[in-house]
Amino acid sequence: MSRKDLNEFLTKSLASPEFQRAFVQVSEEAGTRPVRTCRCVVVEISGKAKANDFAHVTPGTVTAFVAQEGEPLLSKLIETIEANNSKEFNSANDQIQRMETELFSKRAASVISPESKRQAIPSFAEISYANKTLVSYIHVNEILRVNVHPFPYNGGNLDKNKFSMIEYYRADSDKPLTCVLVIRHPKLSKIEREALRLVPSGSPNNIAASLVAPLTPALLEFVLIATPYAAQWLVNEFVRFLIGAVALASIPDDVLRSKDFQRKVKSLPPEVTAAELLRLRTDILLRKPPK
Repeated sequence: MSRKDLNEFLTKSLASPEFQRAFVQVSEEAGTRPVRTCRCVVVEISGKAKANDFAHVTPGTVTAFVAQEGEPLLSKLIETIEANNSKEFNSANDQIQRMETELFSKRAASVISPESKRQAIPSFAEISYANKTLVSYIHVNEILRVNVHPFPYNGGNLDKNKFSMIEYYRADSDKPLTCVLVIRHPKLSKIEREALRLVPSGSPNNIAASLVAPLTPALLEFVLIATPYAAQWLVNEFVRFLIGAVALASIPDDVLRSKDFQRKVKSLPPEVTAAELLRLRTDILLRKPPK
């Protein structure tokens, strides 16, 4: 999937009446609900990990795993990363992916069911880095106990203390949400390392918002909650996007060696260069690997 394909998908989705009605409802909820700060734990996958280890986390991403406080799978993710235990980490991720599959299957069926009824909008949260919103409208439920969101990352320095999450919670919600943020450094070329060395430490230009913001999986869920008869194509198209957005570990050499890129690195200020590297890596995350 190219950036053009992604933009067309988002444009089509955001223009749908179902999405617009749901977005208005969720925005109204955000304006009236109480807010609480949530706990964020930031961990890094070891540089000693092999390329095929921790297969569900792509190099050049920061991946957020969100759940209610006390969720055993979050503890397992932290423990396995700290122990550099790829096999057990992948096992936990497999459980999360089965949850996602079950959720989409049930929601797709509910869309076309004449029994569908409007449901209450659950508690939801927003993740930020250095006051830069990375993703909004995150929530969990009895089926999807852990919600996953990857963010493109250019490999520059990140200040772990600058990650934050706030929750817009329901009055009957006694368990706050929490998140585990998994940093996996990309494979950097010499020119990338030199360029990033000049970028201020902890720059927000080192990390990008969710690729599909604002149409996150959670907001798609809200569409189906707020509008029980939401169009089937919206569910189908989103699942197609999730399958199509396959990531690669490094920016191709031909891109880095191009005259245009070399000129940009030499002429742009460090912060802008960081943003350009992030843009390139985001484009790479949308590509399918060669067969």
